[in-house]
Amino acid sequence: MKRCWTAVLLSAVLLAGCTISQPESSSGQSSSEKTDSPEEPAFQAETESENSTDMPEVDSSSPLAVLASLADGRSEEEILNANPYNKEIVYRNGQAWRLSQEGLEKHGPDSTEWTLVYDVSGAVGQSIDIYDHYLYFLRFTNIEDADTPAASKTLCRFDLDGGTCEELMETGDHVLNLTIYDSVLYFHIAGSQSAMRYEGWKLNSAGEPETQLDESSPEFVCRLANEYQYAEEHSSAAGLPREALSTPDCALLLNGCILFSEPNDEISRNYYVSYPDGSGKTLLFPAYDLFLVTEEGIYYWAEPSFTINFYSFSTNESSLFFTFPEAVSATGLTYDEDWLYGYTLLDEYRYFRISRASGELEYLDEYNPEELPWYSIGYVDQGILYLD
Repeated sequence: MKRCWTAVLLSAVLLAGCTISQPESSSGQSSSEKTDSPEEPAFQAETESENSTDMPEVDSSSPLAVLASLADGRSEEEILNANPYNKEIVYRNGQAWRLSQEGLEKHGPDSTEWTLVYDVSGAVGQSIDIYDHYLYFLRFTNIEDADTPAASKTLCRFDLDGGTCEELMETGDHVLNLTIYDSVLYFHIAGSQSAMRYEGWKLNSAGEPETQLDESSPEFVCRLANEYQYAEEHSSAAGLPREALSTPDCALLLNGCILFSEPNDEISRNYYVSYPDGSGKTLLFPAYDLFLVTEEGIYYWAEPSFTINFYSFSTNESSLFFTFPEAVSATGLTYDEDWLYGYTLLDEYRYFRISRASGELEYLDEYNPEELPWYSIGYVDQGILYLD
């Protein structure tokens, strides 16, 4: 399978006339006026009204307390490696590593030029993760199956200190991705519907997957996600709960907390945080969908096609973040320290970014939806958006 890697230097691809700055409100929050837009949904006004009052003190044992202290004790590289949308790239000791069509590549802290380190045939680009001094990734067991996402794959491990690569185990069918959290390697397995299910393998002292965890094990953080996935495939009931972000990725980002949603009304859902066993369940906000979950908070659609709100982990409050000047069908892609990245759907297919600080919108390159690979559509590194 031939893969074309396109690097977009973001400062160089802005389209003329497509930069929109959000005017500052008197409170310092970004705001925007628009004409002929739908009225604000009632639940958004209620949420903002509730948040305008003094918030009660957060219980130190609750998930909210965990969210409020996410940055404490974390290094810059740990924060980068916890980005659930930037899974094609990992960082260690100032170096960035990725899987390309040629194999494992890296660059140093003062460079954006990638150097091939190890040739890998049939690698699955989005599968890379890091644990101790090892890189873990998947490759297709049979190279001729590289265009078949459900085909069997082999788990491989590259020693960053020794420069050697070894095969650890062959996975079952339908494994699409992997995440390592709390010394457990999770395989993301595609279900017959939209939801993922997960297998967890405990890593031994040598970093090898030794024991598959039972779903009842307290070390297995995906029990609820697997229950939701099973219910989706075997129940005809409406309004089922579902994970809001891949559970092992979410636990890695949110220091052991998970996000899930339940129906609020016919078109919106209530979003909750809890611990993996379901304890500490706390309502965060109602929303139409999530845009991106970051280390500082959650950006979500408060009004379909127009308004993105920001829920802050540090304050436990929601506020207006950005309003598109016209209706848009869009979804989040990834983020870095300064920008949120997304892409539009339906009639116009373009990448865009929004400044996390100022709310400035910039449209980037167009894309062809028929050429998007099944495993990835882009990631960002040092201000460069790489598009598969």
